[in-house]
Amino acid sequence: MTPIPSPVGDIAFEPTASFCYRFSRYVVLPEVAQMPEVTSGERFLLRELVFKVIDKYLSPDEQAQYIPYRESEGGTNVRRNTRFYAGFVATEIKFFENVGKGWFKRIDADAIPSESEVLEAVDEEDEESGESDAIGGWIYAFSFPLIVKTDGPFPIKIGKTVGSVETRVADQCRGSAIFQPPLILGRWKTPKLGELERAIHAVLKARNKWIEPSGGTGVEWFTTTLPEIESIIAFVHT
Repeated sequence: MTPIPSPVGDIAFEPTASFCYRFSRYVVLPEVAQMPEVTSGERFLLRELVFKVIDKYLSPDEQAQYIPYRESEGGTNVRRNTRFYAGFVATEIKFFENVGKGWFKRIDADAIPSESEVLEAVDEEDEESGESDAIGGWIYAFSFPLIVKTDGPFPIKIGKTVGSVETRVADQCRGSAIFQPPLILGRWKTPKLGELERAIHAVLKARNKWIEPSGGTGVEWFTTTLPEIESIIAFVHT
């Protein structure tokens, strides 16, 4: 089969869960986002549009190829597994708004407030709570090699620690279902730890980059990039 073109490089077909994830994340969902059913702003059944893209790139024989489960008996096929990952990724990284029972909607970017408005709200919240930010430490960002992209946003955990970044990240990933070691993407020392972390989180949430907790995902995951995080830090410090 001819490799499938994607923003992160051509994806060669193989009957594996890894292929289904990459195919759904970097090919299926971006093409679905351009369909008139989505751009109209009305709600749509994601699975129906996903199947259209799958049929465009994969033959019936390729779609039917068997993928055994890794930790239990039985298995699935490429078509069903790609559909599963498309729904999972669309929900986890807020690619679309999940309105329930398989229905999704395009996220309206016009409703996103400016960074100044967001940071003003954070400042007001701090003043009302009386929380002190005098403690210093590290802001850190990490992800996992399987989901890291070199030229676009991907899920990144953004947290804080007063001690070792490596130790903090290792503690958070201990017992995780992820079978890859975490990749620390960046760290930033700051004298006002809580203030900076809240500002970064607030701006990314305002941009609809927050990944809502689901299936074990924590509250500090965002679909973003390292340059975007660094630009927010620079904005806060100006």
